[in-house]
Amino acid sequence: MNKKNEQLSRRARYKSVAPGGFVSRNYVNNNENKNNNSDTIRRTAPKRSKYNQIEEDKNTQRVYKRNSQNRPVNNNLTKKEDKRNIAKKRISKPNKPRKNKKWLAALIKYCLYLASIGTIALFLICVYWIYQAPEFNSSLLDNNNRTIVYDINDKEVAKLGNKIGDNAEMSEVPQQMQDAILATEDNRFFEHGAVDYRRLVGAIFSNITSGFGSQGASTISQQLIKRIFLDDNKHIKRKVQEAYLAYKLEQNYDKETIFNMYINRIYYSDGVYGLKTAANYYYGKELSDLSLPQTALLAGIPQQPNGYNPYDHPENAKKRRDTVLYLMKYHGKISEEEANAAEQVDITDGLVRRDSSNRFILSSEFDESLTTYMSQVAMELRNSKEYRNYDGDVLNLGLKVYTNLDTNIQKSVYNSMANNSVGIKNSSDIAMVVLNNENSGVSALYGGRNFKFGGFNYATQAKLQPGSSIKPILAYGPAVEYLGWATNQMIEDKKIPGSEIQNWDRKYHGNVTMNYALMMSFNIPAIKTYQAVGFNNIRKYANSVGLEVTDDSITTPIGGSADGYSPLQMAGAYVPFSNGGYYATPKTVRKVFDNEGFEIASFNSNDRKQVIKDTTAYIMTSMLRNVINGTAQYSAVGGVDMGVKTGTTTFSVSEAEKFGFDVDNYSKDSWVIGYTSKYTMAVWQGFDTIDDNKKFMTSQDNVKTQQLYKTNMQSIARLYPPKAFTAPNNVGTYNGGLKVLTNEEKAQIEAQARKEEEEAKKEEENKKAAEAEKNNNSNNNSNNRNNNMATNNSRNTTENSSNGG
Repeated sequence: MNKKNEQLSRRARYKSVAPGGFVSRNYVNNNENKNNNSDTIRRTAPKRSKYNQIEEDKNTQRVYKRNSQNRPVNNNLTKKEDKRNIAKKRISKPNKPRKNKKWLAALIKYCLYLASIGTIALFLICVYWIYQAPEFNSSLLDNNNRTIVYDINDKEVAKLGNKIGDNAEMSEVPQQMQDAILATEDNRFFEHGAVDYRRLVGAIFSNITSGFGSQGASTISQQLIKRIFLDDNKHIKRKVQEAYLAYKLEQNYDKETIFNMYINRIYYSDGVYGLKTAANYYYGKELSDLSLPQTALLAGIPQQPNGYNPYDHPENAKKRRDTVLYLMKYHGKISEEEANAAEQVDITDGLVRRDSSNRFILSSEFDESLTTYMSQVAMELRNSKEYRNYDGDVLNLGLKVYTNLDTNIQKSVYNSMANNSVGIKNSSDIAMVVLNNENSGVSALYGGRNFKFGGFNYATQAKLQPGSSIKPILAYGPAVEYLGWATNQMIEDKKIPGSEIQNWDRKYHGNVTMNYALMMSFNIPAIKTYQAVGFNNIRKYANSVGLEVTDDSITTPIGGSADGYSPLQMAGAYVPFSNGGYYATPKTVRKVFDNEGFEIASFNSNDRKQVIKDTTAYIMTSMLRNVINGTAQYSAVGGVDMGVKTGTTTFSVSEAEKFGFDVDNYSKDSWVIGYTSKYTMAVWQGFDTIDDNKKFMTSQDNVKTQQLYKTNMQSIARLYPPKAFTAPNNVGTYNGGLKVLTNEEKAQIEAQARKEEEEAKKEEENKKAAEAEKNNNSNNNSNNRNNNMATNNSRNTTENSSNGG
């Protein structure tokens, strides 16, 4: 190849170029004479092929070789020091490699891409949620969606919830009240649109730092929408639908009309709707007559009506009132002096005094006999997982509630006390519960005399000492279940050392069977049975049937512990005896549908399960059958197979001394709990408080508790005739007691049965043979008599003939 045309490397072609220190200082100095007048050139190298790159590498090696030849060599230097000297003589530092920023650009690109997709997806989700939102119906602004209740046969029996209270016109609402509401709920209501974006940004920041739902940004329009069309769940879906419907609202109504509707639809707890109604309910005043502290409280209650109810939570109510006063001062509605003076006023100042008899404004529609039952339905809804945190009135959500109510049984229970057919004394109260044994559904309830909707329900809320009615649960049931005791298990009834506990008859009875001890309701055998089983097993058994036992004392198995139970709990604990050992939580509600027709699954849960053996259930029933021959003689229902147990409690020493009660003959609680194969019933008679010397029961009063039970169970048995209880295959009588049989015992019983059958058969054959022999003898005697008579007749004839001749 011609040298002239030879392709030179960049270093060879541009020898005078100083490419960032690539050529040593010596090499440059050697070439300065040749290129004194030439400027240092810096340019970009042309693109090279793979072949050119190889050639360049060769030329580069030649340049390095030449440079190394021109440098003086110091043999005394180490290789490392030599490199340092070379570095110092360089024209400049080596060029830093150019960073590759393509990855950053790609990252930004993909982030923008993902953000775009996310934005579009979020938009489409919001559109879908809006599509799912309830239709904006202006007629709903004037009417509440009350809850419809159905009985066990799916027949409508009640409408629960309140209609709108008294409407207040804007001219009736003082400016101070308007200022209080606006300062608390939405200070810029008349300035922004349906959504306040300024508050929304602040709420978003708060929710990011403190968790979603920690702070809301709902305007008055949104709150009105929420109360009418939506629920109170703090979900993004609900907030999107709320904002959409708020825009629809503001398209149809002006701000003043919306504010007016809002103050008339606000919920104030206790079934109170509307600002005007609330002023009358809590203070007995018109809006114009309210003081500043009263105004502030009414403005603050709606945020959490039940939590800020001054009757139930006065401390919370005061804090809320003072917060409203602070906000009014902050927004310039009142002076600091006015706020401070109002904060000093007691929260109960001017508050109308109320108790359970006049709490709750109710415009629900149902028969009077259903009052207790409907009150319990409302309580179950409010305490449910679905609605326990709902600040509004759950009864006005338009729910459809299907219950376990049997109206026939409910009316019978109600009428038995309305007519007081058994003569219960006026000073005592009554509670009754009837459960369906199939699922522990509440068929009927009676919560007390003069019971008002929303009042204290003795049947479900009272915590009462159960007396001897607890013995099957905390003594004998566990003994049969865990120890395998037979009904003839012997228990020693004698004084317990170090204890003054006695039996009700003040006697000791020596060795008695478990069956007899339960039938006669002796205390000492129950305590000894409890001790034999052990507290851990007792607690395990009790928990399985819905009772919590915390007090491990000597009086626990006889109903004198610190633990108390309601009639509903006691009835539920007896149900497993009736159905082969199955327990379910007693409840009135069996299923619920929301106002759009969707079933709320949490109400349809079924926790029914077998908690004790079927053998235990039957053996306990066999003993409880016999109690009608002992302490429950007045509870017996003719022709009905039934287990039953009574119980009474006595007064404490302090109560007896204070009011002069005869502790040996007076009682303060009287129980009867019994069951057939179809229904279980608990009846309690007693007193809420012992505050005078008339609140006691004699033995005759206890008899009336039994008679009340008998009256109702008799009626239930006529409506739904029960079947007889049948024994499981492995339960039988052995050595005089009913028990779960072992295979050996079964074989012995079968052998004994065959022997008895053979003996009976042989006896029957002998009897027949004797009868036959007797018949033969009788026939022979008869024939002999006939023959004798014939002979005599013949003789007589002959004699007559002779005489006649």
